[in-house]
Amino acid sequence: MHRFRRGFTLVELLIVIIVTSIVATIAILKTSDGWRKGSESQLREDLHAYRVAVERFRADTGYYPATLSDLRKSRTPSSALDDRGHSVSLRPKSFQGPYLSKPKSPPAFPAYRLVGLTYDTETPTVGRVYYESSLKDSRGVRFRNY
Repeated sequence: MHRFRRGFTLVELLIVIIVTSIVATIAILKTSDGWRKGSESQLREDLHAYRVAVERFRADTGYYPATLSDLRKSRTPSSALDDRGHSVSLRPKSFQGPYLSKPKSPPAFPAYRLVGLTYDTETPTVGRVYYESSLKDSRGVRFRNY
């Protein structure tokens, strides 16, 4: 008489589990790399938006904003900065704000929480906007060099 075998052996089950784990690991790594590159792209876009807003503010008023929050104001800020970083009064007619809409939420990738947006208010780099961080992106470029 033949006995029919029902089910799988332990070795067969282990092989299926191992193969499934390998495929899942590869999929997770590919997804996280895409997520990181997307976050880096968002950081570059945000930085570009701030730089354009600072230049529009300067083109309208002839001065740099005193702080980055001045870019979101709809009323004329009380002061701005000249090319040497000295505080000056603004003429209400020259201000055409807001120059920047509400910022997007920061990326959730943990390393990007360490990236800080910096705005220079002193000579010789008045009006310069950059990310203050020693971290590097997926291409090996420091965020500070964006």
